[in-house]
Formats: sequence, C-alpha cells, structure tokens
Amino acid sequence: MIRLEYDVTPADFEAFNLHIAYQPRLRAQRRRQAVAILIFFPIVVMTIGLLFPPPKGGPDLVWYLAAQLGFGLVVAAAMILFSHLAFRRRLRAQVRTMLGRNPRESFLGKQQLEAGPEGVTIDSPLLRATYRWPAVVGAEETEAHLFIMLGEVYGMVVPKRGQDAAALAALRSTVAASARASEQQGAGA
Repeated sequence: MIRLEYDVTPADFEAFNLHIAYQPRLRAQRRRQAVAILIFFPIVVMTIGLLFPPPKGGPDLVWYLAAQLGFGLVVAAAMILFSHLAFRRRLRAQVRTMLGRNPRESFLGKQQLEAGPEGVTIDSPLLRATYRWPAVVGAEETEAHLFIMLGEVYGMVVPKRGQDAAALAALRSTVAASARASEQQGAGA
C-alpha cells in the first residue's frame, strides 16, 4: 500500500489544466483552427469587397480584391498571434472561474492518496473517491507534479513538493504496471 499526503492548491489545479491544454492532440486542434481562420477570414473579407465594389474611377477590381485579400490575411494573422499570446492567460482565467471565489475542500486542500491492490483512493475532508485500476490509464509527469490520468483530460493532481522520492517512484511504477495490465486485458478481450 502506497500512501501520500499533500495539499492541492489552485496553482496545482492550474498546472494540470495547462499540462492538458498543451497535449499534442489539443495543440493540433488549435493549429487546425488557426489554418481555418487564415483561409476563411480573407475569403469573407473578399466576399464583402465584392458586395461593395470600388466606386467608379477607383482602383481596378483585381487590385481592389488583392488589397482586400491582403487586408484579410494581415487581420487573420494578427488574430491568430493575439490568440496564441493570450492563450495561457485565458486558460488561467477559466481555471479561476471554475474554482470560484471560495473553492471547496473536496477539490483542493489536504488530500491523502492510497494506492493498493484495488486501485487508487483520494480522501479529503469532504470527499472520498476510489478509482479501480482499470479506470487508470497512466501517469504523466512534470517537474512539479505527477498526474494520475483517468482519461485524456481528467486526472488526479499529485504535487511532488514535500514527497518522498521513493514513494513517488513506487506510485509511478504501480500506476504504469496497472495501466499496462489494463491495456493488455482490453487487447485480449
């Protein structure tokens, strides 16, 4: 039986959400969205330009549409750049909104994790949750956290601060072994 006690803070929860947001699949999705903006926004601007052609004696229609295309590309590129630069800030704001002004202790605060033969149990002052090993898909790690993943975007946050390195290593290997066993069991079914 592996036991860890730790304190989950809003910063830990934010770190988990940032980790998930920068997964390859979600990064690829944001890239596809950026390409779509880069393609479709200039087309929309040019279409509007066709609805309101240049006045008589103004620029040639081809030059007018080329200017519209250029304007659309510049604005689309600026939108993509601004979105990219503001992404982390928006995500942090969303996490703060999710947690609210007074986050409940079931989500944050003192927690105890127990990993045993049946699975992983999280115990806090307001909540006790047990996840059997087949529900655990693996562990992901950053410098400051170990995330026990229960799916692609859901998991348990285990801050490494103040934890015994041997206990963390044991938890890491137990989670990896159970994830492999569940995967093999699922492949054999």
